[in-house]
Amino acid sequence: MSPDTAPVRRALPALALLLLAVPAAPALAAPPDDALGATATGRAEAWLTRDGDRRVLVYRASPRSTPRTIAVRLPARSSAVPREDGDTLAIGTDAQGRRVIVVAGARGLVATRVSGRARLRRVGGSTARDTHPSVMRGTYAAARFGPGDRSSVVALRNGRASALWDNRRSGTAQGWYAFDTAIGPDRSVLFTGRRDGAANGSAGAFVVRPGQAVRRVVDNPFGDTRNGDTWIEQRSPRGTRVTVASTSFVESDDDDAAAAAAPVRHVVFALPSGRRVRSTTTTP
Repeated sequence: MSPDTAPVRRALPALALLLLAVPAAPALAAPPDDALGATATGRAEAWLTRDGDRRVLVYRASPRSTPRTIAVRLPARSSAVPREDGDTLAIGTDAQGRRVIVVAGARGLVATRVSGRARLRRVGGSTARDTHPSVMRGTYAAARFGPGDRSSVVALRNGRASALWDNRRSGTAQGWYAFDTAIGPDRSVLFTGRRDGAANGSAGAFVVRPGQAVRRVVDNPFGDTRNGDTWIEQRSPRGTRVTVASTSFVESDDDDAAAAAAPVRHVVFALPSGRRVRSTTTTP
């Protein structure tokens, strides 16, 4: 399966609803319905909207803050990744601990500070195949699509990229595709993934650290008659806590309605260990 036919992810309005529903995280206001992509770290939120043929970056420091446009000219989305994965972004910190937003673009990841003069900087070592980024203390992570049916998770620092996981390597979840990433201390990364298959389709979450084998921490199998998704919905400002949400539902003639009505399980993990901190379930 090529990246162009990779599994379709859950729609943004559902993400917006879940940002409101997570009991373990601060109450967040939903991004607008026309947002192309959205992210939340702690109490801060950012999203992408469109103004004509341009993508626009909007940031809100807390639910009570007034949203403001970050005055940068964003590059177009990349044509090297599936369309539903092209408008991804994350909030984190640079090497000096200042808050930054990283956005996937046509030539790779770009980042800007949210305070002071906004200025886009390309993340060295990234490519047009990088999406679903995250950043902490100047170290970036991303899911890298392709070439072909290849999928990997990379860490980027000081202009160099290093692969932490690759779906073609022996013994590392072959047949999976990486999506959301959350980088934590010691270059630990929690990432979500999905595997297609008529009888063995599944979604899940994994933790990987440099020099260590990947470890699955969420298993969300579908089987023949079910569908669903697993995604990262919240990151803590220091990168030490990550909230992962999962849903599963019986396939029907209206999968969107079935997905919207399905219970959602929220699990908080600690990084770098990958230890499960707590788990809750919400019903829409």
